[in-house]
Amino acid sequence: LSHSTLSSMQRFQFSVSGLLIHTFCASLLCCKGFLAPPEVKTKLGNLLTIKSSSREDVENTSIESLATEIFHNLAEKEQSSSFSILELGCGTGMLWEDLIDEAEKSSFELHITGVLDSQELAIEAVERASQLVQRHGESNHQINVVQSNILQHIQSLDESSNFDCAVLSYCDGDQSFELRDILVEALEHGFEKIFISKAEGVNSHALKSLPQDSIDVAIVTQQLPLKLSKMVNDSYYFIALERCRGVGLHHIHRYKGAVSNGYGRGGKKLGVPTANLPSSLFQQALGDVGTGVYFGWTAIEGHPGRTFKAVVNVGYSPTFEGRENKEKIIEAHLILKDGTELDDFYGKIMRLKLVGFLRPEQKFENFPALIAQINADINDSDSLLDATPFKDLRDDNFFDTSKAWIGSGGGDKDASWEFSLMSTALESMSGSS
Repeated sequence: LSHSTLSSMQRFQFSVSGLLIHTFCASLLCCKGFLAPPEVKTKLGNLLTIKSSSREDVENTSIESLATEIFHNLAEKEQSSSFSILELGCGTGMLWEDLIDEAEKSSFELHITGVLDSQELAIEAVERASQLVQRHGESNHQINVVQSNILQHIQSLDESSNFDCAVLSYCDGDQSFELRDILVEALEHGFEKIFISKAEGVNSHALKSLPQDSIDVAIVTQQLPLKLSKMVNDSYYFIALERCRGVGLHHIHRYKGAVSNGYGRGGKKLGVPTANLPSSLFQQALGDVGTGVYFGWTAIEGHPGRTFKAVVNVGYSPTFEGRENKEKIIEAHLILKDGTELDDFYGKIMRLKLVGFLRPEQKFENFPALIAQINADINDSDSLLDATPFKDLRDDNFFDTSKAWIGSGGGDKDASWEFSLMSTALESMSGSS
């Protein structure tokens, strides 16, 4: 069929033994009484052979492993009895059988919407779905097959679309999209979990364009609120991404200066002691730095070889009405664990490296609300700094307090700063891994 014929088709829907199938397939739309034209009927007659051949080309254990990864990462911490999956680039639906098997092990109901570009593969996908229906006739699983441009389809989703995850499958044929474009659209349309999968022996050329390690993932997801929760690149390829609060900075910030006494509010009023860098020495550095809550790493003079996690407020502390900071300041809270205690380090040199951003600075109605948010900021910073790429950015010669350091941004031996591209740091780590 011609492209123009396909583009004018309306969505067709039919139900078979409890399985709902939506498709743009010509064999079901361009005929009366569901009788396919001869040329399409011939294709339908060969479907079983095509399906068996494509499945045999793939290690069954690879497909099973991918289905297990997807389902377990989806079901983790969820309290639902059903899950809805949007599979982008589903090909002939090679994952569906094992996804349904995984769902039935835990008595879950599964709704799958498979999206693909190819007309020929869409016909085969419908055949595979109908065979799965016959095999699982007593269940309420649903499969929708949609022939559409993948990027355009996700862009067309509205608020009524309620998927638990998006699965980007490199299964059959060529994917004519950029991975980052799909991630951006998925986030904009509310997806909390995004999985990337490729079975062994399928679409091997696509693997070269996919992230090869966790640093490559960080490069693709720069400044996106996504955290890598799992990656496998062995007998099969699988990435699990989940939405998070923090995003990596476009520029890494480095500050060095003596810790000042500050306003004494963090420890006394809030129970969250902070190490402040003197506002008088860093106003030039902070002129273009947005106010808000950041996270990163710090080292303190007198504690050689040790770096600490830090959650950092840059701003004016607006909740302290009438006592707001007169100037923009840096207030760093060190996240100490396992009973770690530090002696009073006021006046000591602190080296602070900011790598990510959590939220804008805001004014709270009362101190309990502020304290609750600060504790949430601490917990989220702690978790993010354990994840790639932020944990890898801990390794930095900047933290060698035995060596002098003056940043390229300005200042002197007493107080200095610099800003460097995050992308440069990530590419350097990728090249050395």
